[in-house]
Amino acid sequence: SPMLRRGLMVFQFTASAFLLVATLTVHGQLSFMQSQPLGFAQEQVITFEATPSILNRLDSFKRSLRDDPSVVGVAMANGLPGSVGMNQSYVWPGSADAQDQSRFAAYLYADSAYLSTVGLELAQGRWLRDTPSDAENAYVVNETAVREMGLVDPVGHAFRAWNGDESGMIVGVVKDFHFTSLKQPITPLAISYQPDGMANVAVRLAAGSTAQGIAHVRRTFADAAPGYTLDYRFLDDDFEQQYRDEARLSTLLGFFAAMAAFIACLGILGLAALGAQRRRKEVGVRKVLGASVIGLVALLTRDLALLVLVAVGLALPLAYLAGERWLDTFAYRMGLGVGLFVLAGMMVLFVALAASGYHAIRAATVNPADVLRDE
Repeated sequence: SPMLRRGLMVFQFTASAFLLVATLTVHGQLSFMQSQPLGFAQEQVITFEATPSILNRLDSFKRSLRDDPSVVGVAMANGLPGSVGMNQSYVWPGSADAQDQSRFAAYLYADSAYLSTVGLELAQGRWLRDTPSDAENAYVVNETAVREMGLVDPVGHAFRAWNGDESGMIVGVVKDFHFTSLKQPITPLAISYQPDGMANVAVRLAAGSTAQGIAHVRRTFADAAPGYTLDYRFLDDDFEQQYRDEARLSTLLGFFAAMAAFIACLGILGLAALGAQRRRKEVGVRKVLGASVIGLVALLTRDLALLVLVAVGLALPLAYLAGERWLDTFAYRMGLGVGLFVLAGMMVLFVALAASGYHAIRAATVNPADVLRDE
């Protein structure tokens, strides 16, 4: 029946518009996350795990790495941006009882070269030094930790992580950087120097010397760890890996949106052909009376265009609600602007009019004498 055909058409284009907006939303959020400043130099830095033989001769290994001009920084840590996962409770005078373990900070071990190698920025104070005194009681915290503690002058303030020395002290404040995925907000971070707990090697390569630098790192690693294979990755790869689910979702939604649009176009082609066939006589009469081709095409596509507009009107509010709910799972997210919905609506309408326009133009350009004679 005509009502059923129209209902199916509205449903098909509602699904198409919904999937199109979903695809644009996921792609937009993925692009947003990839373009966000992370607060560190994620490019030109490679990282790998040190083997026991390297740790036994760490100083000479680092010197060998720095012997080549393609290497401009070597640092040790127990985690790098994207993979800082250790948490410890922390206390400071005036916060609560010393036994209170309700506050937690991400905890990172790093050496003196970590700041420049990874490309962090100090906000106050100094960075850690490779000295026994710093290993015992020095901490660098991030700006978020300072805000949570409510400290006005954090440098020199007493502080300790739960397993640290009672005489711990904040020696510096590092500017906030994303040490986990953008799906999570930046949390308090405490950094200390613990020479026995660091096995991640970070190597900063000179700009334009990436291939030379990696070749040098390979040779140095092979000399220091015979029998082991260097398994390195670039620091920005860690963040790219974290967004692989969003990238897959974007691809999948794009495929389904294209399929839905294709099926809807098949339906609209059928309806357009049927409508043009049924109105052949009307079109012939109107043409004899002087109707223009443009006017006749508009007449034949008007009903279908209205159906598509109804479908878009149903799909966009649903897509907005679904998009907002999905985006709320990210601590850092893009905004759903009007432009995205206008673009999606125009794209769906264009596809629908293109699909129906072929039959409309054919019907409007036929010789009216042939039509009326056949009738």
